[in-house]
Amino acid sequence: MTFKQDFLENKAQTIAQAYPKSAHFSKKIVQVARNLGTNPYWLANLINFESAGTFSPSITNSLGYTGLIQFGTGAASDLGTTTAYLRGLSAEEQMDWVEKYF
Repeated sequence: MTFKQDFLENKAQTIAQAYPKSAHFSKKIVQVARNLGTNPYWLANLINFESAGTFSPSITNSLGYTGLIQFGTGAASDLGTTTAYLRGLSAEEQMDWVEKYF
């Protein structure tokens, strides 16, 4: 493993420890944050807040916003999709849409 891979793996492990419900896709959080040029801990914290600590891609609030970052119908439409479609994705799959959104 290279230094860079080890470094990214350590970030994913730190996120998984801080937010156990993210453990199954913490590497994807790090990858997306890296692609966006932002801090992966900030992205994990944002997802934690927006998903009410569930890290669930299907969570929907009382206003109809859904997913890891609470996509609204307008944002989903801008991305060429729907909140219903996003709600049906796995967390890892939805992270691709999170990246597209940002």
